Amino acid sequence: MESLNQMIVSVAFGQYLDVQNPADEAAYWNVVQMKSAPFFRTTLELGALFGGVPIEVVRDIGEIGRVYGEMIQIHDDMNDCMTAPACPDWIQGRAPLPILFAQTVDYPDRSRFLELRQRILDVEALREAQEILIQSGAISYCIDQLLRRYRGAHAVAIKMKLVHPDKLDALLEELIVPVWRLFEVPEKQQPELFTDAMENWERTE
Repeated sequence: MESLNQMIVSVAFGQYLDVQNPADEAAYWNVVQMKSAPFFRTTLELGALFGGVPIEVVRDIGEIGRVYGEMIQIHDDMNDCMTAPACPDWIQGRAPLPILFAQTVDYPDRSRFLELRQRILDVEALREAQEILIQSGAISYCIDQLLRRYRGAHAVAIKMKLVHPDKLDALLEELIVPVWRLFEVPEKQQPELFTDAMENWERTE
């Protein structure tokens, strides 16, 4: 009950923060930690509790759930930003992580990206804006954040010495396999592969 109550309060507050449309990265991660992470943390904690594992292991499994929730949010942000036609985040002027990066980081095409956002319903404008997300490093940054969380969660799983660690491994692998695919091809082919990988990624949810 304590886990459920904490999750409900945190997610509700996180939803409130989210509708304010975070203007910088600190605000973005605050939303993720209040909204996405607690939901998955509690889900895994409850599964562990019902499985009868020791309380210290429950907390560790909950930590993996927290990181998994952050990874899910990053995944959703990348997927939404790279689909066509433009998703509501583009249209409503919201700032998921790739768009937030492209709007705030200093790089040569930043002003062009901001201009394209004003007419994002145009198919060619969306396509060019998505190319800038790749070229600016926005997508690479998201991938880096995914990999950091994957390694951290995997380290926690190893520390627990579970009887069946493959279950948690499989959970994490589903979110990271498309990243490995991106690194297996020449750089010039990666934009096309990114689109294919994200489509496959979405089907695994």
